[in-house]
Amino acid sequence: MTKTRKRAIYGIVILVLLIIIGYVKTDDILMSFNKQLDQQTKKIMKEKLSTVQIKNIVFSKEDLTNFKEQIVYDDFKYDNLAYYQYFNQISQAKNDVVVKKANQYQIEKVSLEEIKEYNKDADQLKYFKYVLEKGAYDVKDAITVVNPEKDLTIASKYYYIHKYIPKDLVNVDDVPKLDDDEYLLTSETAQALQKMCQDMEEVNNKECGGLVLTSAYRSYKDQAKLYKSMININSSNKNVVNRAGSSEHQLGNSFDIMTSNVKQEDYYKTKQYQWVKKHAASYGFIIRYPEKKESITGITFEPWHLRYVGIKVAQEITNNSLTLEEYNEKYYE
Repeated sequence: MTKTRKRAIYGIVILVLLIIIGYVKTDDILMSFNKQLDQQTKKIMKEKLSTVQIKNIVFSKEDLTNFKEQIVYDDFKYDNLAYYQYFNQISQAKNDVVVKKANQYQIEKVSLEEIKEYNKDADQLKYFKYVLEKGAYDVKDAITVVNPEKDLTIASKYYYIHKYIPKDLVNVDDVPKLDDDEYLLTSETAQALQKMCQDMEEVNNKECGGLVLTSAYRSYKDQAKLYKSMININSSNKNVVNRAGSSEHQLGNSFDIMTSNVKQEDYYKTKQYQWVKKHAASYGFIIRYPEKKESITGITFEPWHLRYVGIKVAQEITNNSLTLEEYNEKYYE
């Protein structure tokens, strides 16, 4: 046995003994194998990660430049590391945004596989990068909409319309309502809804085919009250209801409609919904927050929420399985 080999064996034996008696920590040994890690990053890794997780990072052969920036954030989650790496790969988004956005998708149960499948389309990938790099997660970060009265205006966590009030709101007539409250929509939206309700009677002999208008225009003040009450019930409701100034109900061309005899979560199973899904575009409406598009709209699937965009645009969006965000990015902006 050569002297060099003997020294190596003695070194390994001594190292094992030092680990056993606790003089040298296993995590320290592992991290010494990766020269990309500085002392500050090693310290944070020891605080936040298990030995197995540290091992996976050290021997991943990945460029750890972004990882070293991401792990410093309080909301860093090792389980979302694959999201972080993918977002860094496809975009120039800042790392704090990458962490927040990935965590949001994980909370909303949008898998990385779904996101990658969605992004196989070049135009969809373009929009995904556009939203990711914008990095708006709250009203204070959102883009201010200068002309909310435009037909295709988006109000969301990314686009803020302040205390905008539509000029041509009218009370909706000839449509069944949930209660005796006043239900307002823009005149064009109301007329299209009335026409659709008349035609819906072919589904069955009930007025509007058994559909009921449950929500229409909401003022900034009303949306603020709704948001506060929903958050008081459960803080996770911030993923369901928008803040004041960020809801499309405030635009006056969006409303909720469903059958009165089923639970909201079962509405998508009804024949009324199937009819609306098939025919809504013929009246200028779209299902504003469609299924499997949560990563784009920021809102979970809402089959009851319709948005008026005009017949031509509605048919374009529906026939191509787009969201309004995707349509605006591809054709309008």
